[in-house]
Amino acid sequence: MVAFATSAFFGANTVVTASKSTCSLRMTLTRVDTDITVNESGNLKSFPADSGVDLRRNLLENGVDVYTFGQKLRNCGGNGSCGLCRVKVTAGLENMNERTPKEDFLLNKVGADGNIRLACRTMIDGPVSIETKPEI
Repeated sequence: MVAFATSAFFGANTVVTASKSTCSLRMTLTRVDTDITVNESGNLKSFPADSGVDLRRNLLENGVDVYTFGQKLRNCGGNGSCGLCRVKVTAGLENMNERTPKEDFLLNKVGADGNIRLACRTMIDGPVSIETKPEI
């Protein structure tokens, strides 16, 4: 039997099991909730989000507009190659992974300071506050 999970939101201690002849795979996924507070053009929005899922996916799944109109037409879809899903971290920078070399390259190219991150390359493991579409 093969069971596939199609949503990023799993219940606590979800078990996905797959077996093929004598081979068996058992994986337990535990959802860890954390809070994201977003300042989107002056409107504050707060919601629980999954840690272990990139910030871009968490934002988009909760209805947050990450891109400007022009960026919607030319973004890379979360592959980390365009540098357009920039967010400004206003609190909780310590609850994020370190910048990757590629993220550093893309952000340094536009002169972004240390509190600007690419949402597609940012993993969170605690509460964070961000501002979308920051001016650089």
